[in-house]
Amino acid sequence: MRVALINDTSNVAHPGSALVSRNIFRFLRESGHELIFSSDYSLYFSDRMLHQLEKSKPDLVLIHGEGGLHSSASRPWVSRLLQVIPDYSDKHCIPCIVFNAIIDNLGEKELRNLKRFSSIFVRDKVSQRYLAVNDIDSEFMPDFSVAYAAELPASTIPFKSRTQVVTDSVVSDYTKILKAYSNNQKSKFIYFSPINHRLHLAKLDRFKTVRIITSKFVDPDNTLRIMQNSEGCITGRFHGLMFCLLLKVPFVCIGSNTRKVESALSESVGDLSRLISVEEIFDGHPVTVPSLTEREYANIQAYLTFAQSSLGRLRTAFSG
Repeated sequence: MRVALINDTSNVAHPGSALVSRNIFRFLRESGHELIFSSDYSLYFSDRMLHQLEKSKPDLVLIHGEGGLHSSASRPWVSRLLQVIPDYSDKHCIPCIVFNAIIDNLGEKELRNLKRFSSIFVRDKVSQRYLAVNDIDSEFMPDFSVAYAAELPASTIPFKSRTQVVTDSVVSDYTKILKAYSNNQKSKFIYFSPINHRLHLAKLDRFKTVRIITSKFVDPDNTLRIMQNSEGCITGRFHGLMFCLLLKVPFVCIGSNTRKVESALSESVGDLSRLISVEEIFDGHPVTVPSLTEREYANIQAYLTFAQSSLGRLRTAFSG
């Protein structure tokens, strides 16, 4: 099947986005599909992109929700995407699918357009409940970053030699607090967005400094190795949490700019006991990252198993 992918995040300077895209490409390849068109992650699906989509003549159109199909009143690109893609699919009589999405707080027009999609896969159960209330069927599938097991060699660093790892946050004020904490505690600090995450790597690659930054910080395997070799992680990132789950590394989280961290914690660990406030970081005292309990470990393993088995349901949706 010839596939068009809307919102390809492989050129976004962010290790979580890079891992998601790598897994999407792997899934398409292993499922025997040919990716013949992709549009870069963008705030707006332009007429130029639509023209390119027309020329490519796909058999299936995928919208990678990138966690962000919500709040249409303040985000006109959401309304545009949810209108243009089903219009195109209806015109050419081909299926269109939304996947890896958080969906919430949409207007009546956007909800009507969602009903025109062949299938919808959301990455949290809150989105699934929201859609159900609005008479829209969807399936829950955890974030695509955990769709495949991490393929890393076992760590050879003795546990007593490891230190905490701290990540940034999508909230800039939280990043400042997390960075200050990391400096005070002499912890390893990871920027999930070492540069503006909306800048495309392909456009910046000619700059030597940017190449160094992106090769060191944006590579998901590098980030995974750093976290694997830690004694625990304090993260302000949704994908920081996903990486910890994938590796089964002890962690605590602070909230993000949406409910995504809280939802993922509830669905993976089973509760919010590992959610801390930014004030606990701000006071400067060391933050304890407790080891995973047997119950937490079992819940995380079940979450990962479900994520990886969900690829079969997505594959079935592709074949219609």
